[in-house]
Amino acid sequence: MSSDGESESGKLQARDPRHLLYLYPSIPAHVVLQRTSRWYAQRMQALAVDLLRATGHYAVSRDLLSRQRRAQIPPQRQIKIGRRVYYVMPWSDIPPRARRYRRDGWPIVEEGAHDPGTDG
Repeated sequence: MSSDGESESGKLQARDPRHLLYLYPSIPAHVVLQRTSRWYAQRMQALAVDLLRATGHYAVSRDLLSRQRRAQIPPQRQIKIGRRVYYVMPWSDIPPRARRYRRDGWPIVEEGAHDPGTDG
């Protein structure tokens, strides 16, 4: 969380694009649709981050888990944000290969989040 105690989902409320078409009718509708869909995916991710921080679990991208490991995880522990699928699990269950990709203070583990060549 941020130093002032504001949640991730609370930070996104200020950037809500759903009112743009009403305030600026000359904006093309597809631009508003793109911004709204991107904002919605960010909001779902922020809600997931808030829940993961509250429970102490981590969400691991499906790309970092083998097919056999994904088959062992029940569907109740699966989160879909946009087109990405994550599996919720405690830190002790995360494979060592996936642990390299964890960012400090961020409960979502995915490739590209951290350079695996550095310590961290």
